[in-house]
This record gives sequence, structure tokens and C-alpha cells, in this order.
Amino acid sequence: MAYTLKNLYRQSLRLIGALNAAGTLDSDAQTNMLQSANLMLDGWHGEKLIVPYNTQETKTITAGDPSYTIGSGGDIDTVRPIAIEHAWLQDSNNNQYPIETHMTESDYFRKDDRANATGRPTKLFYDTQNPLGIIYLWPTPDSSVTYTLYIRSWKPFTEFSTVDDTVTFPPAWKRAFVYNLAIEIAPEYSLNPSAFVIRTADESKRLLKNLHYKFATAKTDLMIGRSENILTD
Repeated sequence: MAYTLKNLYRQSLRLIGALNAAGTLDSDAQTNMLQSANLMLDGWHGEKLIVPYNTQETKTITAGDPSYTIGSGGDIDTVRPIAIEHAWLQDSNNNQYPIETHMTESDYFRKDDRANATGRPTKLFYDTQNPLGIIYLWPTPDSSVTYTLYIRSWKPFTEFSTVDDTVTFPPAWKRAFVYNLAIEIAPEYSLNPSAFVIRTADESKRLLKNLHYKFATAKTDLMIGRSENILTD
């Protein structure tokens, strides 16, 4: 589910008893919420805690071309994803065909027919190189039909631009964001968060750090042929 910063901030205010009865936020409060949320995110990035969000992109694939770069200035010019969750192809008649996204590096590069196999792609390997990731399709697209590749991916969320920006968090991330934001903003209202809020903020953030460790481990596992989607499991 997608949330705006304004929605999340209201929940944080409610946790510390700072939300007025009408639930309204004046212009000063909206400026503060933007600054406070981005300061907290900046601190998390300093702790190497990546905040992922989910988004969708498309790319018309070219016959004979099995690989596409993704990232700023790439074939798919966008923020480089952390991981690709789902992918599918769509033809000109709006028929959709799922693509397996858990193909490993060894799966892809060990295929003897990789150079010669053509057809409608059914599998995808995502190589998370930096600064440009590379999407490899198998088999190599043929020229019989023009397809558009759709991907849903997780990307690092760096900052909010406006209070109406929306973000879709994976499980456990919204709770950590709301409770830790409550701790961040409490001093602005001369309030002390309850012991429950403090404990929940700490526990939920530690859970995120554990998920972050699992993600780093999962990327290593992919290099040796194991696969795990810890962002949604």
C-alpha cells in the first residue's frame, strides 16, 4: 500500500500525542515534517540502512538484444534497483506473459545455448552492478513479435521532495518509519515519547537492520546459485 509523507507524519504525531483534534497540519508543520523525515532518512543511510520502495518501469525490447542496462543514463534511465521482484512481457494485443525473476548468474552464464537460443523471453537475471545494473533475458528476444518488458523493482529511497510524495514500503518498514519518526520529532513539540513508543522504535529498527543483513547475504547467495526474496518473504 502506498502512503504519503503527510499520512505517515500524522501517525507519528498521534503516537506522541501531538496531533490536534482536527488532525490538520499548518504550513510550518508541513515544512518541519519534510525536514524531520529527510534528516531521519539521512541518518539511516549513514548507518548503511537502505530504505527500499517499490516501483514499476517499462522498456520496449529489441529483437536480438538480450541485455539492458538500468540506472541513471542506462537503457532504462531511472534509479538503479536493489532487486527486481516481478517482471512480465506484454505484446501489442495486451497479452501478458510472466517472466521468472529468480534466475541466478550461474543459471544464465552456464547455459550452453545462451548465444543461439531465441524466442519469447521467459527468464530474467538481474546483475546489480554499479552504477548501472544489467538485466539479462533468456532466451534472446526474436523478431516475431514486439514486446514491452514490465518490471516491478525495489529501489533505495533517499528523500521526500514534498509532503505529498508517496512511497510503498515492504513489510516491517512502515512500522519502523512511523515509530522512529515519532522519536525524531518529539523534541520539536517538547514531548517525551512513551516507553512503548521508544521500545517499539528500537525493536522495529533492529529488525530492519537484520533484514538488511539478510539482503546483503542473499546477494552473495545469488552469486553461488541460491535465491531468496527477503523483501517480501
